[in-house]
This record gives sequence, structure tokens and C-alpha cells, in this order.
Amino acid sequence: TLIAELMRRGHQLVSDDITFLEPTAEGPPFALPGAPIMTLAEAEQAPCPGEVLMNLAGERWITVPVTDAATPLLAIIQLDRRPGADTTIQPSGDAPLALLAAMLALPKTRERALSRLDLASTLATHCRILTLTADSLTAPAQLAELVEEALAAA
Repeated sequence: TLIAELMRRGHQLVSDDITFLEPTAEGPPFALPGAPIMTLAEAEQAPCPGEVLMNLAGERWITVPVTDAATPLLAIIQLDRRPGADTTIQPSGDAPLALLAAMLALPKTRERALSRLDLASTLATHCRILTLTADSLTAPAQLAELVEEALAAA
């Protein structure tokens, strides 16, 4: 629902759920455009940014436009929604460790582990890593406003 709100505000979708990254010689990796599909909670009442393909297990699968070119990945935002949480966005102090732990938990071969370690280093060096914390009931519009403000402050 946050991504749908950002799209309603004119931002382009690169990918929903899974994003493939292309390393660069120097600088941030590029995020590659994903499939033109995203999921929304079936209970989401805001206008849908695309055509509904199907409803499945409490989700609406919809078609959406995605950017047509690879885009430099300049920020990663970890969403932490839980009951009673204050709504804030701030730099993640432990994010590089969380990224590395998630990457190394994937299937292991020496080559893949080294590649993931290199990617985690690149992300920690070239991307802002933020944590957006909010109560489970916080409106997507409020979250989108915080994201836009944080990214504009870069």
C-alpha cells in the first residue's frame, strides 16, 4: 500500500517484492525493472493504480507500469510496522549487518557467498539505508510523506 501511494504521487515502480541488482564498476548498483505486477492487500480501499488480474488469499494481484530502464539504487528503506510504534524514518545503524545476514541465509556456494558479501559492501557504501517505523494502522499517505521528505534531504 505504501508503494501504491507513492505511485499515486507520481513515482515510478521499479519492482515489487523482488528486485534484481546489476553491479557497476564504481558507485551504486542498478535496480533492474521487474515484472509489471504488484500485490495489494484485498482490504486496501484506496484507488488501485492498475488493473486487477485476480484476488488470491487476501491479496489483489494488479498490473502496473514499471520503469523501462535500470535505475541507480540510492536508498534502501526497511519497513517496520507494528502496533503502537511511533512513526519515524531514520538511518539504520545495523542495516548493513541485516542485509548481510539476509543475503548469506540464501543457498550457499563459495562463489555466491563472496558475491553477496561484495554486494552487501557496495550497498552499505553507496546507498542510504533507512528504517521507516510506524504503527500498523498508520495511513500510507503519512508514510509516503516521510519517505519523500527523507529522500529529498539526501
